[in-house]
Parts: sequence; C-alpha cells; structure tokens
Amino acid sequence: FFTLDPAPVPTGTAAAGALATGTAHPGAPPAWLPVSTVSTVSTVSPVSPVSPVSLESLESPANALSEPPTVFLPPATACLVPFVTLMAVTMLTQAFTSGFDLLYPLRVVAVAGVLFTLRGQLRWREWSISPAAVAIGAATFAAWMLLAPGPADPAADATAARDPFLALGRPWGTAWLLFRAVGAIVTVPVAEELAFRGFLLHRLVEEDVDRVPPGTFTWLSFLASSLAFGALHGSAWLAGSVAGAFFAVALYRRRRLVDAVVAHATTNALLTAYVIATGSWSSWG
Repeated sequence: FFTLDPAPVPTGTAAAGALATGTAHPGAPPAWLPVSTVSTVSTVSPVSPVSPVSLESLESPANALSEPPTVFLPPATACLVPFVTLMAVTMLTQAFTSGFDLLYPLRVVAVAGVLFTLRGQLRWREWSISPAAVAIGAATFAAWMLLAPGPADPAADATAARDPFLALGRPWGTAWLLFRAVGAIVTVPVAEELAFRGFLLHRLVEEDVDRVPPGTFTWLSFLASSLAFGALHGSAWLAGSVAGAFFAVALYRRRRLVDAVVAHATTNALLTAYVIATGSWSSWG
C-alpha cells in the first residue's frame, strides 16, 4: 500500500501570480480566494504513508464490524406484549364461558396477531431448530409426567365439560382441537418464553434488560424465573418450576432464546399427543 505525493502548492507571491495567470494546478483554490489564505493552506503537512494491512487482521472478529450479531434478545416490549395479550384474552374468554373452554381459539388468534405485528423485532428468519433443544424438551415432558398431579376427578374427562367432541360434536370439535393444539405448541411457548426467559430472567440480572447479553447466568435469575414460571401453572407448580429450569438450560446452552422456545414447544407437542391419544383432556390444564 502506498500514497501519491501531492503536487506542490504555490505560496506567497508565486501563488498570486499563478492565480492571476490561471496556471495553478487543478487542486488549487479558486481565484477569488485571498492570497493570505492560500499561504495558510499550503502549510498543511503531507499525507503519511499507509501501513500495510495483514489478511489476518481483516479476518479477525474485531474487524468484522459489518457482520450481524449471532445472538440477540428482542426489545423488552416485544418480550412482554404477547404474554400480556395471552393473559388478558384468557381472563376475558373465561369470564364469558363456564365448563368447556369454547372461546380458546380467540387466544390463539390474538397472540398470533401480536406476534405477526412484532415480526420485525423478533426476526423469525434468524431462528433455527437445535436437536439439543428438542432433546431438552423431551426430557422436560418426562419430568412433567412424573411430577404433575393427576386430575382431581378423572371421570370429568369423559364429560362435555372437557371432551371437545362431546361438547361440540365431531366437525366443530375437530376444529376446536386444531386451535387448541396450535395454541399449545406454537403461540403459548413463544409468548411464555419471551416473557419468562426473554424478559424476566434477564431483568433479574440488570434493570436495563436491553443491555443484558443473552443467556447471562446468575443463580437469582435462574431460580426466581423458574419458580415464577411454576407459579403460573397453579397446582402443577413443582412440575412447572422444573420445566422452567429445563427451558432456562436450553437458553444457556447456546445463549439463544429460540432454543428455550423449541424446548417448550417440544414438551407441549408431546403432551398434546398424549392428551389426544388417551383422552386425558384435563392434563392440558
């Protein structure tokens, strides 16, 4: 690497003459600029030679400023709005129904609409499925089945209060069941993981959540966020707390929130298959 030496700039009386005769070089100031100013400009020191740059320095991470970050957390608002929407619509639909949860599809539609609106902040295209996250989700399902309490009244699963086919008949019951499965496997895991592993876990590390690196570990944030997740599940609080800990481990492994979502979705997918196969509708909560 090298630089070209600039052509000398005329100074003093010579500069005035050059400007008057039009013989100044192309880089010289225009003719209307005072001669004293030209003399001042001419005192600028020459350009220093540029040091060669090695290929190793170009390839080092410190110089790869144009590369996008490999991990990220969505903004705090994007982490909270889907969960707040889920809780609000759940309370509203339960207020207008008793027994069978007829209006459950409204939760799915509302949360899906919010997630679609926030798609730019959540950057879905950067999400990928990790086999390890799927394995953690399967282990969580096994732990859930061991720790979750059984139904208080097993016979209730065979009534219209629980069974969608008894409550709605075969065609509408199938449609309701489809929404219930999509909610359990897609919208609920995304909304809950954004809130608990995306926001709360990092909020317990530092007040300014947006400044916390993804997957930052402290015992307080790990235990408190897991217990809070367990409390969300009522009588199944122990199973919920253990599940929250498993999902946090999925996050810590690669420092990617998507892994917690995938693990949660895998757990709920296996639980959904179990519920439909056995007719244990109360296992859905």
